[in-house]
Amino acid sequence: MKRILCYGDSNTFGCTSIFAEGGPGRLDREHRWPCLLQKELGGGYEIIEEGLNGRTTAYDEPGRPERNGAGFLPGCIDARMPLDLVIITLGTNDAKHGFGLSSDDTANGIRRLVGIIRERTAGRESAILIAAPVPMTEEALKDPVNTDMDSILKTREFAAKFERLAEELGCGFMDLAEIACTELVDGIHLSERAHAAAAKAYAAKIRELGF
Repeated sequence: MKRILCYGDSNTFGCTSIFAEGGPGRLDREHRWPCLLQKELGGGYEIIEEGLNGRTTAYDEPGRPERNGAGFLPGCIDARMPLDLVIITLGTNDAKHGFGLSSDDTANGIRRLVGIIRERTAGRESAILIAAPVPMTEEALKDPVNTDMDSILKTREFAAKFERLAEELGCGFMDLAEIACTELVDGIHLSERAHAAAAKAYAAKIRELGF
């Protein structure tokens, strides 16, 4: 049984539009990409969902320390061992203008997560796949509390920087913008169709990596 941890933010959690009446909800299991990935891969795989709305790579948000991806990851890894593969799909929340982070800061956050995974899985080291999130679109500017044009531009820089980092660190890499770039329901979150496309792309990459 291959055990795969999907470590991400609201687009791994399955968050719906933040502009929906009554606030965002969550897609059901029939539409979230980790659950669809389980169906794509079938028996012999266990897909572990670990998405959280607002999760950053490695940075604190005032009043929400549990959103720091680096802070939560060690215990998450320990609780889920053994793991054959960890998929990291993070970065979008780092681009909130209140953080004042650059795309290089976000890449360094990913670097820190890779280090944590390798430290916690030493002896039976897990493989790592870094997935660059879909860049935000201008629709996200409807949420000026969190998003400005600089936020959007930073997310457009992630793929190139994450790919270089993955090559340097010996990790797998994929760019979700190649799969779902026009499928954002609010400029941030994936549509149901994008979740389905992402699941197929993750499955193909997992097989390409030899799992």
